[in-house]
Amino acid sequence: MPVAAVVHPPLQPDSTMIDTSTPRTFGALLLAAAARWPDREAVVFHPAQQVDGRRTYAALAAGAQERAHRLQQAGIRRGDHVALLLHNSPRCIEWLGALSLLDAVAVPLNPRYRAKELDFLLRDSAAVALISGEDATLAALERIAVPAGAGGPAQSPAALLMYTSGTTADPKGCLVSHATWLAAAQALADNYALQASDRLWNPLPMCHMAALHPFAACATVGATFVSMTRFEPALALQQLVSEQIDVLYAAFPTILADLVNAPGFAAADLARIRRINCVAPAGTLRTLQAALPAARLTSVYGLTEAGGVVAYGRAEESLEIRTSTCGQPFAGIQLRIVDAVGAVLPTGHTGEIQLQGWCVFDGYWQQPAATAAVLTAAGWLHTGDLGSLDSSGRLQFHGRLKDMLKVGGENVSAAEVESVLARHPAVKLAQVVGMPDARLGEAAAAFVELRPDTATTADELIGHCRAHLASFKVPRQVRFVTEWPMSATKIQKYQLREWLSVAP
Repeated sequence: MPVAAVVHPPLQPDSTMIDTSTPRTFGALLLAAAARWPDREAVVFHPAQQVDGRRTYAALAAGAQERAHRLQQAGIRRGDHVALLLHNSPRCIEWLGALSLLDAVAVPLNPRYRAKELDFLLRDSAAVALISGEDATLAALERIAVPAGAGGPAQSPAALLMYTSGTTADPKGCLVSHATWLAAAQALADNYALQASDRLWNPLPMCHMAALHPFAACATVGATFVSMTRFEPALALQQLVSEQIDVLYAAFPTILADLVNAPGFAAADLARIRRINCVAPAGTLRTLQAALPAARLTSVYGLTEAGGVVAYGRAEESLEIRTSTCGQPFAGIQLRIVDAVGAVLPTGHTGEIQLQGWCVFDGYWQQPAATAAVLTAAGWLHTGDLGSLDSSGRLQFHGRLKDMLKVGGENVSAAEVESVLARHPAVKLAQVVGMPDARLGEAAAAFVELRPDTATTADELIGHCRAHLASFKVPRQVRFVTEWPMSATKIQKYQLREWLSVAP
């Protein structure tokens, strides 16, 4: 796609650009935080990765205003879609704020994407400009006309356009409102009892809601957001100690497992950490909790189509509840479990998780049929996830519907098998997918990453599973890996299934 560079003169920030009395957008939130806590540290990045990686709230807001002027002079208008292809940095937050101040629509993209993926996303999103590069240069893209009568959600100036990039191959653009983003951030701040003196660590890419929510939560209360340009376990451990972290928002087991297995972890002074966030099978969560026994590890449930997060576990609950459930939905969000024909299931029964309320996204960008397929006439969102509710309304996550294997006519949950594998002392992380089987139609296959300085065999792990699972649930094949096929934050299981077609 042809691009043309745009040169911008330096401009002075203008504090009159937006009303911050009641922040309803991300830009307003930045300015409100700057007004309340101008000299408090807003963001901190590891100095080995970012030479100029610290900003106060006042400096961050001023940077957002200056960049908004640059965008305005470059011709960016209200409602324009602007793609961001940036590694984590203070500049990334400033550009997000700048687009919000102009009522433009930010399209955060994963900087790990390759040319073919980017070409699709830039065209699909109808982006008129791309902000990219270490110096965050702006390039104008050829304007992509939206076909007349294409239908789909109306363009909203207060929306992020977030692309799903999890376990499926074809990303779709989700329209997530700033109101949903900030409401979920407030829920995080409340659940974690965040205060202005707190320092929250989150190394996740800022093209993902799992990083955008925590930063907005910090800005809501004046806390400090500590991050990394890219996650490196040794540097991360050093940062947790030197920055005196209170909240460890690792979110995903690939990151937390790497961290607790990093050299020097056992000797590191991490006594200040009071809370940990991670999503993983119960067995994995118990292992990770044991590595940081003084902190309270809780799980979470969410998806991009629901604005990122809809439920957090609570720190005061028991270890069993904290590792086996994801908590209750936030106020104003309804959650139900339904069977294959849409009938609501009672407590304790497993079915599809459906959501209704302020969390539900505005639809898929320019995909009315796909939107209609996931939203009922009454506004319930089909999540495509399996779950159940306990007697207190806490959600237990049982995996993706697509992760439910059919082995000789029996349903097998990939998450259940993964949880059993995680109990083996040599297993750092396990993922289970379906593989073709001539007799059973489908069987379980496991991919396993081992802990450092440990060893085991496929036969030993299969025997371990036989001791804890019915025979039809036991993996027929185990493959060992040292790296995982990743999206922004998730392991891409469709690629694991493709790996099965290649001889080990």
